[in-house]
Amino acid sequence: MKLAHAVHIGFPKTATSWLQSVVIPQLTAVRSLGRPSLVDVRYRHLMEDLVCCDPFEFNPQDFQVRLERLHEANRDALGLDTVKLISYEFLTGRDIYAGLDGRELLDRVFAVFGEVKIIITIREQREMVESVYRHYVGSGGGLHARELLFKRTSPGVDGFGTRCLLAKFRYDNTIRYCHDLFGPDRVKVFPYEQIRSDPESFVREFASFLTVPVPDSFEYRASRVNPSLSYTGIAVMRWINQLLGTPMSDSPFLRMVPAMWTRFVVGLFLPVDRLILRRWRSRRRFVDKRLKWLPRSMAKRLLCALHTPKPTALESKEIRGHDEGSTFVNLIRYLDWPDIDDVYEVEPRQAAERIADRLAEVYADSNARTASMTGLPLAELGYSVSPNDTDLAG
Repeated sequence: MKLAHAVHIGFPKTATSWLQSVVIPQLTAVRSLGRPSLVDVRYRHLMEDLVCCDPFEFNPQDFQVRLERLHEANRDALGLDTVKLISYEFLTGRDIYAGLDGRELLDRVFAVFGEVKIIITIREQREMVESVYRHYVGSGGGLHARELLFKRTSPGVDGFGTRCLLAKFRYDNTIRYCHDLFGPDRVKVFPYEQIRSDPESFVREFASFLTVPVPDSFEYRASRVNPSLSYTGIAVMRWINQLLGTPMSDSPFLRMVPAMWTRFVVGLFLPVDRLILRRWRSRRRFVDKRLKWLPRSMAKRLLCALHTPKPTALESKEIRGHDEGSTFVNLIRYLDWPDIDDVYEVEPRQAAERIADRLAEVYADSNARTASMTGLPLAELGYSVSPNDTDLAG
């Protein structure tokens, strides 16, 4: 018996909850072995072990034996002519914020399951980062979006404030590696934007890739699955997270009260958000914030003017070249936000005044390579795509 026929590896925040709770259960020829746990919850536990297993202790033969035993115990439920599908979105990286172990997890999938079909769901990166940031705050984080994306924060206080966050959403790296491992014909990429705009076409294409029929009684539910807090609710929650002890914050206030933050969020804040806060400014986005606060910029210019009369001294990179250790220089460095260009080798543009503008620059080349490999019209779907896509295909 084949261990699995297809694996949906994510990414998170790409309608995975809707896919797992609405689509997969209605495909009668499919048996879900990850999420949802429709056959045996031990399959999900096995996938959690596969993702979280210590790299030094990982043994693919052990996982294959465990799977074979589960298959034998659920032989009647699995059936003979069904497609065994694993949907587990954290196979792109064991956490939602960073994908440093994404390649390692794909190696594990290949070592355990062999040449299975791979399903990848992606999302335009500005919307992806917005959704991930909302998830971060809703889970207890207190950093501003600029800090989470561009600054190195203390791992003792907030372990997710690293610049590795943006690297996870360069989808071409994951797609290319899946092509190398499983073969291009065995890899299918679905953009979230197409799933949202035309769910019926997505379901037909999804089922066709799995070679299973779509039942005539298939129902498409319009209601949202796993909705997030509103913009206003997230903005308020960020400040609350700086006062209460949360899973991602070591605030000293009320830290000694067990589960104080969880009880507050579930029992009080969520109902208030749905009844009141959601009505205010529901269409705003955090990635539309400016890269630098205007007061900081004005203060920096004032300090530069006091430090030296040379007009070129307004550029922080020229200031760093002299008077090391000066109080003015230290203050100017503090007021200057870290430059993402230094990490991601993106040509600086004067027009990049918002976080969203800078994100568009960061991912333009990657999206061009993704479009070239998949044939998807990413530019038409709103993705930032480099105009030199023909040069990036290789």
